[in-house]
Amino acid sequence: MSDDGDGCTEENKLLAAEKWSSWAELRTGQAYPTDFHRAWKNVLFNQFHDILAGTSLESAYEDARNMHGEAMTIAERGLNYAIQSISWHIGIEQEDGMKPIVVFNPHAWESTVNIELEIGGIKDTTILVDENGRCTSNWCNLRQRLAADIVLALLPSCRPWGTGFIRC
Repeated sequence: MSDDGDGCTEENKLLAAEKWSSWAELRTGQAYPTDFHRAWKNVLFNQFHDILAGTSLESAYEDARNMHGEAMTIAERGLNYAIQSISWHIGIEQEDGMKPIVVFNPHAWESTVNIELEIGGIKDTTILVDENGRCTSNWCNLRQRLAADIVLALLPSCRPWGTGFIRC
């Protein structure tokens, strides 16, 4: 997730971390992180009007920076643990030389998106297949070699709050 200039990076990251952590707890049994409350306290404290308006003392900005860093670290760690737990529980049959790529749909609606990723060892003859082993013409024709190790692909529909994967 990136900050689109609205200053809500912390909130967006924490919301994503909480959602995926809840999903991971329900689906995989991964323990829900206990430190999200501390991250939210840091985020909300930093929304105090003197900090936002730029009228605080320098020490307040140092504290705000440190609290922001702690909140982002907690969110990133929680999100990473959840995503890893979910990924480990996806039944992908291993094949020699295969590179599975898991894609997460954080929306409440079905989504079809272009993905761009850096992955080594992609050859011009490499094909991308979906989780059902199909290489649909619209998907494979959009696959492009953008740079030495960058691939652009169209992901087939990914169910709401779900995952999909491609293999190359």
